[in-house]
Amino acid sequence: FREAKLPLSLEIFDEISLTFKDGFISEDDDFVVRYLSKANTIVCNNHIVYYYFQRNNSISKSKELEIKLINDKIIMMQERDNYIQKFNGKRKKGLERKMDFLAVDILRLLMRKKHTAQTIDQVLQKLKGIGYFPLRKNNYSSKYNLFRILFSSAFAIKSAQIFSKHI
Repeated sequence: FREAKLPLSLEIFDEISLTFKDGFISEDDDFVVRYLSKANTIVCNNHIVYYYFQRNNSISKSKELEIKLINDKIIMMQERDNYIQKFNGKRKKGLERKMDFLAVDILRLLMRKKHTAQTIDQVLQKLKGIGYFPLRKNNYSSKYNLFRILFSSAFAIKSAQIFSKHI
């Protein structure tokens, strides 16, 4: 295990008043999108520089907080989607990719626990309203494409709850 040193520009924090939102779950997703949109240089590689640990008994795994997490992610996506449209080229593609994978996260959260059909329909309607359901056709990876094809309908999402321990 090697320590990775990331050259983060502290000036960006002051320039865009980069802080975490109070009462917002998944604040790191919002932070990353805002930070990357202002960075002068973005380097992509296959090195793991971020580990995320989840405990089975974590409070964030409760069904009630999961609904808040889903709604917070959607709010963040709504706020950032128009913002991302100001960019072009690789930066825009990278930010759009982040947003597409946030949509995947939301769908996986829906399938992980038994949610009512009404809750699923409401969440999917919100995603559809901002253009992220069904998932957008992008060739990121074979896993993304398979997930996009398999879970492109409300019926598929609701049916997947039966097998949620394996997703």
